[in-house]
Amino acid sequence: MQAAFGGGSSKSGHIAATVLSEGRSQIGGHFVGQNHDPIGGFILLFVVFALGAIIYFIPSLVARNRNHAQKSAIFWLNFFTGWSFIGWVAALIWALTNPTVVSTEPTGTREKYISDTPRSRISQNEKICPRCAESVKAAALVCRYCGHEFAAETPKLKSILETNVYRGVPYTQYDDYSVTAIVNSEIRAWGNALEFRAAIDAMIERGQIDRS
Repeated sequence: MQAAFGGGSSKSGHIAATVLSEGRSQIGGHFVGQNHDPIGGFILLFVVFALGAIIYFIPSLVARNRNHAQKSAIFWLNFFTGWSFIGWVAALIWALTNPTVVSTEPTGTREKYISDTPRSRISQNEKICPRCAESVKAAALVCRYCGHEFAAETPKLKSILETNVYRGVPYTQYDDYSVTAIVNSEIRAWGNALEFRAAIDAMIERGQIDRS
């Protein structure tokens, strides 16, 4: 009896050990089979990370694409507070706004930009309004654009002091030191020669003057 039970117990233990060993092998093989491609897992992780970064920095990308005047500030707001929904939305709304561009032109600068339209082309029968820089008839007493009264001005005849070329730009300077020049087929005016030269240098540096 004991031998029979002992033999049965030994046989059962051997069978259990065999099943357990095979189970471990199958489980181990299953897990090894799942991790046979670590490169694919790394690529998937990288794609998920890249998509998350794009979504996170959408406000900064919008500001950059719209060339927003405060795009640097929007980026830092997005960077530090974008993890919160409120900070991300605030940065996106800011990026979608159209702020008023504040001129950095020094006080007293009177550079006048003449728009490229037929009515604003200057001829001998036209003059420039000193208030709005629009062209009006030479005989006009009141500017039709801003209401400036030319009759109230003290008549003053200007004589030409110099007609020359500065860095390829033809210009004329008058006895009141004001300067007019032809830039990209347009007539522009400055209060003095220093303002004129500084503006031309800046435009050349930015590539805004047509050399053709």
